[in-house]
Amino acid sequence: MAENTPTPISRLSRLKSYFKGKIPTPKDIHGTFLHKVFGEKVFDMRLWWPNRWSFAGGCAVGTFVALTPTISIQMLVSGVICFFLRYNIPVALAICWITNPLTAPFFYTYEYEFGLWLTGAEGGTVQVISSNFLHDFLNFAKQFLTGDWETFKALMIGSMVISIVSGVVAWIGAYAIWGWLSLLNRKYFHLSSSHFRLPRSLRK
Repeated sequence: MAENTPTPISRLSRLKSYFKGKIPTPKDIHGTFLHKVFGEKVFDMRLWWPNRWSFAGGCAVGTFVALTPTISIQMLVSGVICFFLRYNIPVALAICWITNPLTAPFFYTYEYEFGLWLTGAEGGTVQVISSNFLHDFLNFAKQFLTGDWETFKALMIGSMVISIVSGVVAWIGAYAIWGWLSLLNRKYFHLSSSHFRLPRSLRK
């Protein structure tokens, strides 16, 4: 059994293999429209391979964008924000998938009801799990699809407050976790920086 126990290095290799092909790399972007528009700045290694600061920033941006009602363009929005702030793009894109076609109805319905509560409108709540969730979701969807301004306003207010707070918490948490993992590495695993360096095959 001990021989089959995965080591930190093998787990890291599995993680790299899992994300390879799922998240864009500098090699994928070389010569594309993005390369032509943004130039060589798009190959800044901070955008593609994390350090403590860019990792925390990527987590914050991904969380913030994921919790805004931008599900069809959230990866694009996250990538653009990370590019200008020099945060890690792959981390942000991965975290964007907090909201997906399965989870978005829950998040958006709650943000809508939270927005109602913030504005003092009828039907608002701060309760995360509602026994009438299906009814609340159908009511929210119906009003949103009919272009009701009050529904849109409540959603935007609720989502912005939740997104900003969650983004700040994500940044603090990611920054602390990176420091904690670095401490564990120095104390127990002694992995060199080469294990965390961008592979040559992924570079431009």
